[in-house]
Amino acid sequence: MSEEKSLKRIVVWTVIIGLLAALPVWQPNLIAVAAQWPLPLAQTGSPSQDLQSSRLLATSLLTTTQAPGAGSKVFLPLIMQPSTEKSWSMAGANPQRTSWTPDEVRGTLHPEWYRVIDAYIPAKVQVVAANNTLFVSTANGLYALNAQTGATSWVYATDLPLGHSPTIANGVAYVGGFDHKLHAVDINTGQKLWTFDGAAAGYDTNPVVVNGLVYLGNRDGYFYAIYAHDHASRGKLAWKFQAGAPIHFSAAYKNGVVYFASDAGYAYALNATTGAQVWKSARLPVTGFHSWWPVIYTNPQTKSDVVVLAGSENYRLVPPGPTSDLENLDGDEVLYPTYGSQGEIGPRDAQGRMDISSAAAYWEQKPYRRSTFVLSTATGQEVTFDINGNGNPDYVPFFWWGTRSGMRYPPVVGGDGLFYLAQTYEVNGHYSLRGQVAGWYMGTKWLKTSSAWTQANDEPMGYSAGGNVVYWNLCCDRTGGAFDVTTGQAWNYYSYDLDHLVGGYNVRTTGIFESNAVQVFGNSQTNSGWNGQAAGRNGVYGYHGDQNPPVPYRGRVYMHRGNSIIAWSPTGGSRQLSSLPIQKRSLQPLAVSATALRDKLASEVQKILAAGHLRPGFGIHGSFGLVYRWEQGDNLTDYFHNSADTLQSLALAYPHLSATLQAQVKTYLQNEYNNYSPCEYTHTGWVGASREWATLPPEVESAMSGMQPTSEEPGYSGWNWPPHTFYALWKYAQVVGNAQTIFNSCRSRLTAPPDQATLLEHPEAHNAWIAGYLGYIQLAKLAGNTTEANNKQATLNSLLSSRAANLAQTINNPWGPDEHHYGQTLSVARNFMFLTPELGDYLADHAGSTATAAIDLYTSVAPYWFVTWFEASYAESIVQPLYDYAALFAAKSMISNATQDELARYLDVPAFARGDLFYIQNLVQVLEAPVQ
Repeated sequence: MSEEKSLKRIVVWTVIIGLLAALPVWQPNLIAVAAQWPLPLAQTGSPSQDLQSSRLLATSLLTTTQAPGAGSKVFLPLIMQPSTEKSWSMAGANPQRTSWTPDEVRGTLHPEWYRVIDAYIPAKVQVVAANNTLFVSTANGLYALNAQTGATSWVYATDLPLGHSPTIANGVAYVGGFDHKLHAVDINTGQKLWTFDGAAAGYDTNPVVVNGLVYLGNRDGYFYAIYAHDHASRGKLAWKFQAGAPIHFSAAYKNGVVYFASDAGYAYALNATTGAQVWKSARLPVTGFHSWWPVIYTNPQTKSDVVVLAGSENYRLVPPGPTSDLENLDGDEVLYPTYGSQGEIGPRDAQGRMDISSAAAYWEQKPYRRSTFVLSTATGQEVTFDINGNGNPDYVPFFWWGTRSGMRYPPVVGGDGLFYLAQTYEVNGHYSLRGQVAGWYMGTKWLKTSSAWTQANDEPMGYSAGGNVVYWNLCCDRTGGAFDVTTGQAWNYYSYDLDHLVGGYNVRTTGIFESNAVQVFGNSQTNSGWNGQAAGRNGVYGYHGDQNPPVPYRGRVYMHRGNSIIAWSPTGGSRQLSSLPIQKRSLQPLAVSATALRDKLASEVQKILAAGHLRPGFGIHGSFGLVYRWEQGDNLTDYFHNSADTLQSLALAYPHLSATLQAQVKTYLQNEYNNYSPCEYTHTGWVGASREWATLPPEVESAMSGMQPTSEEPGYSGWNWPPHTFYALWKYAQVVGNAQTIFNSCRSRLTAPPDQATLLEHPEAHNAWIAGYLGYIQLAKLAGNTTEANNKQATLNSLLSSRAANLAQTINNPWGPDEHHYGQTLSVARNFMFLTPELGDYLADHAGSTATAAIDLYTSVAPYWFVTWFEASYAESIVQPLYDYAALFAAKSMISNATQDELARYLDVPAFARGDLFYIQNLVQVLEAPVQ
């Protein structure tokens, strides 16, 4: 039955009921008829709930209401218009985040039209479809396209990138941005209605809009409830809740409660009206919650609601720990030893369901390796099962699926009411672990595998559901399709041929090696970048990580691949529309409070002092960590592993602290120098207080406990001993004195720099050598040894002049994405790592225009450069290393001489709970920047 005819029937029946309701003899009969009347589904996010809602909609036409001032009951006809719009109005489709709508698009689909968007679309962003319009969040604002034709409806430009997908409610698009604002935009005109400016950091979550309130978490650690546009107090704060850690996980809502999780590994339930905490979960084994959201699911076995959260990759390929990731740990310890190459991991019953009970024992023994969590919506307690019947608590029996850092994709609810999640269930050999999106009969041993097509389990997927169809995309623009969860019928939309189906769709991305495994954002056309090269040669945001799913809407399916919006339909046509250029908006003035900045700096310093000696920050970045441990860098995923980093950062902060805090900092610095001297150790080891928000796996913690400071030299051609140590020692000596003793103890550590070929290959090392020689000379002068200072001046001068001269040669990295070199990850940071104000001034004077061109290029291919732990990185990884946000901030400050208000808008939040030295350095640079 069509939606229009259904609506007409409701109106007709409402009139009839209104006329007859006063006759008591009719009341029971009318209610009985209404309860059986087939009505269109009212979208609630769950197939079973929607069937029930249709009946409730009919019976609610007869509602018993106490008339004011009367004792008799009067039956009043209530006209409740059903939702005729089966929209995908937010990320995850609905407030319960089930990623399900009634909109079912079946069959083999073909590209109907596609449109390149020049502004970067983060991979986690979903196409939002409502009001016959597609809404797309980008690094430069919100785009609205006609869903049928792809024509531009409007563009809402923003100063800074948007954080996640928008949510559409009652004619308004709500979207948060890194400008610290929640934007409310008229969906018909694209005009700003208002902004909420009360947050202290950026939003990278998707809002939930329910009952006149907009709910979303912020990177400042607060969860906000803001009055929606249809409320009299529109745009004002209703309440906020401090979670104590950044919130990157979007919220879900049901029955007056909002659910979310923080970076510290805790899930929360809050009263949606008051903001009062309903419960806080136990700490879950994750390294943070990013990108996605909880899913509220009604367990058909128990009929109770649960909240399901997808977990993270908590392991890395380099010490400390097992030196393997979850995919390989699952494979090496369970899948291959248990099943060999037998194929499927369990037998099937007469219905074709697979028995996966044999896998459950793995998480009984190692529950900290589970990557999906089920919590009671009532209590927040983790729900366990007895899948294999041995009496021990079992967890969700799904193996890791995804890449080598970041989050796994969240579950969806299928039209059959099952819980669907990508699962490894086929073992064809040691390195052939495969599976597909599969349905779990929650709490049982049964897995429903509706699709005959399987994929490799280290290739991330994004998926969704409409009616009885599950839609899916595989990473890297490789393949995508759909299958019917009831019949198993499957359709493939594209399979390693998308560039032939929609030619030119990926012009804003570069890299095709290994079926696009190396693809990065950045224009692939020659002359779009530096010196005739493609801009994408220096791209760092890859597509082998977070994914966006196909979105069913009004007979079509929509997705973004290769930074293009693609519409799929039965008719096809592959019509290419003109690309949408970036609409730049000039930066708006920003009021900066030096007092607030000093308070923030003092707070970060106090966290370090309270914790005592800190171990390095544990970075999980896939194969980048392997390559940049020794071969191409010096332990770059062990953040702040050299005590020189601490000495320099706290010494730079020292002048901006109170006298009381200065005294404490001086003592702390002396203890660090005495116990972990950078003249004696290249790495402080892993004994000390943690920096991370969340906990690490027990095998990792255990390995850390035995790793003491070391003098081991890396096998890195850039240096044997980090030369920038001397810059830190100079700054340290300026605070604590005793320069002569420090200089004499450490002077032997400075050696001759490597040859020019090595410096050209490693501009980051070139910068470090400049910092080292500059620091050595200044420390020698403080120590009264002017002779030694003068002896090194010629080498410093040579390093400076060659750096200015070769900057034009090092702007383009030497690889490009198709070389599959993990140095690509550092493309936008490498030229400005280890930058000092002195080198910045020199480059501004001797290579100013070249440096400016480099900064402009890097910020264009990496527009989220200032965001800590941004969820896109090169090749098989999701989490981008922190060096972008440190290096480019320094370049803007030290070379471009950016003003205080310009720099302050790029202040994000600390990457760690304590001891983010890059953040401390950035705060100091803002405080010392010129005031506009």
